[in-house]
Amino acid sequence: IEMPAASFSQIDALADALATDRFEILLDPQAIQGANSVLALRCQQIVVPEEMIEPMLLQIHGMEFSYRGRRTYDKAIGASFVEFTDAAAGQSLRTWMQNIVGGESHNGQSKRQYAVQGTLNIFDQSGEVALAYRLDNCWPQQIPQIQLDGTNAAQFVMQTTFTFDRLSQNGVQIM
Repeated sequence: IEMPAASFSQIDALADALATDRFEILLDPQAIQGANSVLALRCQQIVVPEEMIEPMLLQIHGMEFSYRGRRTYDKAIGASFVEFTDAAAGQSLRTWMQNIVGGESHNGQSKRQYAVQGTLNIFDQSGEVALAYRLDNCWPQQIPQIQLDGTNAAQFVMQTTFTFDRLSQNGVQIM
């Protein structure tokens, strides 16, 4: 398909680009014991989950064709939280994880008690929500090892992987 070269007026008519530094993650504080604002303010990075359509390859009579297969997606979302000297981000996440699996007995709560609704808002230049992702039944799955390094000056960052059951964007289920 040939298309003519874009004109100045076509490019000039495009909306402003979304910036990757204007976002917030909000987690329903029911299972986090009020840590929502701590995590929302300290979230430094977040990765929107991948989605794809698997190719289905058909080989017949020496030729290969590619058809659409099933739609798949990653049911995990990675986030980084800046830690300050009060250690509130890590404390909130570890308390949440402790509540999921329980104490020494490992008799934790039911999913209805620990999985929360999460919202990832991405803002435009004026501060209005341009994209809103909703994560249903979200909970922290993993806090990886934290490497301390005495050879340079760097901030302390808590990496976390959250898992979820369903993702929707601006009210439309996509995963």
